[in-house]
Amino acid sequence: MTIEQKNCPRCGSGSVRLKGYVSSSMGYVRQLQCKSCGYRFRSEYCRRWRASTLPRDLLELYQGRSLNNLLKDLIRRGIRVSRVTLYNEIKRRASKVPSWRNFLYDERLRSRWTGIMGIDTTNVRILREDYVYLHVVDVPSRIPLAYELLPRETANLIKSVLLEIKEAGYQPRLIIADLAPELLSASKEVFPHTQIQACLYHLIRWLNEQLPTKGHSPVEKHRRTKIKILVAALATDQKERSDIIESLLQIDLDPMEAWVVLEFNERLKAGYYKTLTELAEIGCPIKFCYNNVCERAMGFIKELCARMRNFKSLENAQHYINYFWYSNISQILQRPPSSVGAHWDHKDLAKQILELMPRGLKDLVDMMEISQMIKLPVNGIREMAHALSLLTTTRYAFSKYYLKRFCEKLLKKQPSTLKQASAVTGLDTQTLAELLPELGFKLRFKTLDASNIEIIYPSA
Repeated sequence: MTIEQKNCPRCGSGSVRLKGYVSSSMGYVRQLQCKSCGYRFRSEYCRRWRASTLPRDLLELYQGRSLNNLLKDLIRRGIRVSRVTLYNEIKRRASKVPSWRNFLYDERLRSRWTGIMGIDTTNVRILREDYVYLHVVDVPSRIPLAYELLPRETANLIKSVLLEIKEAGYQPRLIIADLAPELLSASKEVFPHTQIQACLYHLIRWLNEQLPTKGHSPVEKHRRTKIKILVAALATDQKERSDIIESLLQIDLDPMEAWVVLEFNERLKAGYYKTLTELAEIGCPIKFCYNNVCERAMGFIKELCARMRNFKSLENAQHYINYFWYSNISQILQRPPSSVGAHWDHKDLAKQILELMPRGLKDLVDMMEISQMIKLPVNGIREMAHALSLLTTTRYAFSKYYLKRFCEKLLKKQPSTLKQASAVTGLDTQTLAELLPELGFKLRFKTLDASNIEIIYPSA
């Protein structure tokens, strides 16, 4: 095979020979070697490729897409780079991103610390192995304190991370956590003088799992038990909490309800649910006692893990996580600092109850029952329900999801009177008389007996 005449770019000699193939941005090309000086070069000689030709926001672009899509986008921009080279450059840049340990000593962040710490863990899968992602955050400011991948969830490993946070000068006045034994053990050992508040978000989720709501009757027992437990956790003081628990124990509870009440009572005795008065003394508003900041953070990491195909190695996974929070911290610094106040009233409590009830509870809210529990007029609770886009009657507030299923049930069964509709839906006739006209149904009064009022359907 003949070779097109080429001169060596180093010594200028025209005596060259073939020396295999090499990969380039244009594919595989011939490699030549000078017989005089031994220098190797490509058949179509070009300058050495430099990483500076790639965009500065390469990591940011990679966070939101797959490597193949990123490669296609760069080619459309006229940047010729191989897939392997691009991946290696991403890994190189990611390894240079500061970790959470560096940010612990950043004065811009330290000045925003509030001392209300949230901590939680979740499982991630890397190279077919299960690891634990630990997230620690200053809840009001949303500044992450630690985001570390651990080989397993043990108190000693979590303790080692918390010790680094403590050594950096962070001293929490309150720790918001679920009741996982490893988290409790590590937190108590590292911060023995700091009180622990059980996350109310996890309390609601636990209640929903243990006491699933069956049907949609406003007098359904599980619904009432859940609300009473939630209000007890949000009680103003110990006396109010004791009254609520006492009234709860007077209800005819089924075995599962009785177990949930006893378990919740044990948590109260352990001091994991502070009253509003106790939280005010610590200086923690109730809205920060729901550790959904950690929940959302862990959700972001799981999405990142899925996009990266469960990452590809433990080291790279930590680098990608570092960059994700590095970019988020940059956005946090652009927002004004959080102001942590300590203002409490019954309206705040009612709003928290309405906002944070899961769908199983929030579908239908008995405003009269909440009013009696927290001593706030029903009108005040009704205004809050309207602000949350709930449709209200004299006693109840309804979500859009509940009303959709309510209408589907009525249109399927098509009861002709309010009495029959009450048997189908579980709502009393007075509530139905208020609710149906709001949903486009018409009522026909033929007798003085309200239960026999006829229902005229929209299609009729």
